[in-house]
Amino acid sequence: MNRNRKKAKVMIPAATAAMAAVIGAYALQPAGSVVKAEIPDREQKEYEEQLLHTAEQLTSEGGSQDITKEEMVYVTAKADGSTKSIVVSDWLKNIQNSERITDATDLKNIKNVKGDETYQQNGQELIWEAKGSDIYYQGETSKKLPLEIKATYYLDGKEISPKELAGKSGMVKIRYEYKNQSVEKKMINGTEEEIFTPFTVITGVVLPTDRFENVTVSNGRVISDGSRAVVVGIAMPGLDQSLGLDDTSLEEVKDKIEIPDSVEITAEVKNFSLELAVTVATPELLAEMDLEKIEDLEGLEDTIDKAKEAVDTLADGTVQLDDGAAELLDGTNQLNAGSKTLYESTGELASGLALLNEKTGTLVSGIDQLTSRSGEFINGIAALDSGISQVEDGSNTLAAGTFQLKNGAASVNQGANDLKNGLVTAKNGAAQLSDGAARLADGASQLAAGTASLQSGSEKVRDGISQMNQNYQTLASTVSNDEQLVAALKQVNAAYNDPTIAEIIVKLEANTAGQKQLSDGLSKAGDQLSSGAEELVTGSSQVNDNMQTIADKSAELAEGSRNLSAGTQQLYDGSGQLTEGTSALYGASEQLEAGAAQLEQGANELKAGSGQLTEGTGVLSAGIQTLTNGGQQLAAGVQQLADGGTKLYAGTETLYTGLNQLAAGTLTLKNGTAEMKDGVTTMKGETVDKLSDTYEKEVKDFMERGKAIKESAENYQTFTTIADNQKGSVKFLIRMEAIGK
Repeated sequence: MNRNRKKAKVMIPAATAAMAAVIGAYALQPAGSVVKAEIPDREQKEYEEQLLHTAEQLTSEGGSQDITKEEMVYVTAKADGSTKSIVVSDWLKNIQNSERITDATDLKNIKNVKGDETYQQNGQELIWEAKGSDIYYQGETSKKLPLEIKATYYLDGKEISPKELAGKSGMVKIRYEYKNQSVEKKMINGTEEEIFTPFTVITGVVLPTDRFENVTVSNGRVISDGSRAVVVGIAMPGLDQSLGLDDTSLEEVKDKIEIPDSVEITAEVKNFSLELAVTVATPELLAEMDLEKIEDLEGLEDTIDKAKEAVDTLADGTVQLDDGAAELLDGTNQLNAGSKTLYESTGELASGLALLNEKTGTLVSGIDQLTSRSGEFINGIAALDSGISQVEDGSNTLAAGTFQLKNGAASVNQGANDLKNGLVTAKNGAAQLSDGAARLADGASQLAAGTASLQSGSEKVRDGISQMNQNYQTLASTVSNDEQLVAALKQVNAAYNDPTIAEIIVKLEANTAGQKQLSDGLSKAGDQLSSGAEELVTGSSQVNDNMQTIADKSAELAEGSRNLSAGTQQLYDGSGQLTEGTSALYGASEQLEAGAAQLEQGANELKAGSGQLTEGTGVLSAGIQTLTNGGQQLAAGVQQLADGGTKLYAGTETLYTGLNQLAAGTLTLKNGTAEMKDGVTTMKGETVDKLSDTYEKEVKDFMERGKAIKESAENYQTFTTIADNQKGSVKFLIRMEAIGK
């Protein structure tokens, strides 16, 4: 691979940053609690122990329920990376709280490091007396590590040994190279290939900032706390070869991906020394790259096959598309012709709605006129009610007077008879007669005044009813106008059959029918009231004339009674005439009483009719208000309808124009279907077939390599041996010896 080509480097930023942050800012106490590290104030030995413990904690699986054997391989290495000694620490997780745990190992010098549990060994098989507890044990091995580290040092561009570099100053470069020695053969797309266990390697060093400046690292990060620079680098040795990137013809993959297998640290140094360098390696961290998603490519082959079928179907479809385009063109032309007819018709509709809007103004004006005259009608009803009250009062006075008159006439008649039969006592009764005649004259005067009031009230009733009848005529005229408007709306709707106009006609017909019913009822009641009022005026005039006669006779009677005492003899001579006169008086009083009773009955009936008329005015007033509101709503609705007609006319014009453009576009579509068929043929040969070949030669190979790498990571569970019933995980912690200490 061309190392000078600029490529994106595959890294695990989360793991790198996490390790740098933890190493640089925190230290773990032996009990496991986390505290903020005050690094400058700690003894060097204590800091080294904490750094090792932190690196171990960073790669720990914790309480995973899948892992039953967790293994940490502690390697002590020289400054150049070569191995000095290996100690393996195993943690057997007693998930089932078993009394015994069966394990397998090839370690030597095994010892329990966290308890007193014992074991029995048979070859590589270990049986631990766990008694429900986890087991922690260590052992030694001379087994070759799966990963080799080579550390090379340079001073001012020249290679130098670690021992010679101690105490020197200048530009220093440290290069850590990792060689993956864990490899197995796997069949990849029909060919046997080497697949390396995908170890992720993280190396961390701590450099005091008073001696190391301008620190940089390839494939990693540098974090400084002011007194020390924590440097973390990452590499994945062998992954490049496992993926076959050097052999692939996919230039985009080769240009964009570079998988590092080394880490370089550079710095300007004074008095070089390196107290601690720690490397952690594990096949598990590679899962953060989501290599398992390569399995999603398994469906790509089916997709390519479906793509081939789809291209064939597409070719057939282009023929159908061309036929459909021709039909679409014919339909578009027909639609265009129809839109023209619609455009012309909506123009006529808009004109009709404008005319309707003008007529609606006349209707609203008529309703306003009716509303303004309704006040006069209501005032006339009030005047009529007042006049009827006066008639009722006068009739009551008349009834009382006629009752007194009848009684007085009866007494006069009886006295006249007594006078005729007993003239002797007439003289003695003359004084009494004179007094009675005086009272009769007073009663006749009161009765005459009452009949005059009756006549005046009757005339007011007649005038009020006349005014009311004039208002009825105005209402009847409004009803006629409404009926004409309904007829006009029906003619308009017959032409356009518009649901909105039909709804307006229904409401207006109902309103007009109510007005007509009210007008007919009021007209009939007005006729009856007018007839009754005329009769009332005539009757009251006759009563008034009779009462005038009675008053005159009463005056004469009074005059005669005054002369009675002086002319008893004359009374005797005229007793016959007196008897006849008193008889006539008694008969007239009876007639007057009957007439007063009729007058009282008529007044009561008139008052009842007046009450009904007064109630009717309330209903009439509410109806007129409803009619006014309805007229205003009708006017607003017709205005909106007219505006909508105008917009509809404009919209149909836009539709007509758009359909012309659609027809032109459809023609263009039809012309383009032939070009599309040629393009589909070209696409099949140059794109789909080529894609299928690329998949078989490159993508499928890459996919199978990814699956093999994933399987290799899953299979490498421990560095030592593992029992059949166990699932393990393993980390390597490599500590290089110090330089210049």
